[in-house]
Amino acid sequence: MSILQRPRDKFELRDYLKEIELGNPQKLEALAEEIIGNVFEVMDKYRQLPAEHPLRKYYEPPLGEIELAYSSKDFKKSFPLAIRYLLNSIDWE
Repeated sequence: MSILQRPRDKFELRDYLKEIELGNPQKLEALAEEIIGNVFEVMDKYRQLPAEHPLRKYYEPPLGEIELAYSSKDFKKSFPLAIRYLLNSIDWE
């Protein structure tokens, strides 16, 4: 999947995130807004579930982590780690 295509579900999001060069802070910074937009467009439905729903509890930590990493603008360490965390969460669900 090209970085220009918008993922429609969490599995397409996983494929999209796997294509991103996590070891390249400059590219991550340039794509950060697009990445965050895609992550929350796809994953926000899990945040809208009732508080006790298992999928909401499961996805809230990686989504919170990616949000925090983005706001810190640490594209060298925090942001790539948060993306990996979300990728692992999707893979293991």
